Amino acid sequence: MIVFRPAVTPDGAVLFNITRLSITELGKDHYTAQQLASWMGRRTPEFYATVVANGTTTVAEYKTKIVGYVQAELGERRCNLMSGNCS
Repeated sequence: MIVFRPAVTPDGAVLFNITRLSITELGKDHYTAQQLASWMGRRTPEFYATVVANGTTTVAEYKTKIVGYVQAELGERRCNLMSGNCS
């Protein structure tokens, strides 16, 4: 069963990895290397810890492992990513 919960600051590194893998693995057959690299930009695990601090990020856990997340504010979705490995 997938469980949703508010993200907490220590989740930042996991969210960074999900984003990186989503961009590099799920997008590799559809976009150029330059496009993929530009999407990550200067993002770091610390960047995601800061994003989590604003309280608009929810994570999805499967068997206690974070497998995806969404960043949203009322009326606006900013990011919605899932890990390719949910087993």
